[in-house]
Amino acid sequence: MLFRSLYLYNNFGPGDTRDKVVPLIVRACKQGESLSLRSPDALINLMYVGDVVAAVNRAIGSNVLGRYSVASKDVVSIRTLVSMVEEVFGRTVAVKWTDPDGVPEPPIPNLYPPLPGWSPTWTLEQGLRELRDSLQ
Repeated sequence: MLFRSLYLYNNFGPGDTRDKVVPLIVRACKQGESLSLRSPDALINLMYVGDVVAAVNRAIGSNVLGRYSVASKDVVSIRTLVSMVEEVFGRTVAVKWTDPDGVPEPPIPNLYPPLPGWSPTWTLEQGLRELRDSLQ
């Protein structure tokens, strides 16, 4: 095996315009729009882009070869994520839960071992604050 492959989980940061959960929640919060989300209890592993960059730099700067997971230490529910966005941005998000009683799927497990010599340093709240500050 003569390669490095990093498996990235859900990530977010400034300038992210994808239709992913963090940009969608932040956009709804900032614009005062309502948002439909599936299940409040669905779990997600989110990582701020600063940790992604650090992991990539670590992989490039080492002679570690193979497949590795790059994930945050914490998994949160979508309900918790919405609450955190509301707290950080100081606004509420009008969420319509389309499957509030559904059984949420578990988060994707780490398929590979963690990248040696790297661990995330940004908390979800710190990442959301950085995102908020970049939008002002």
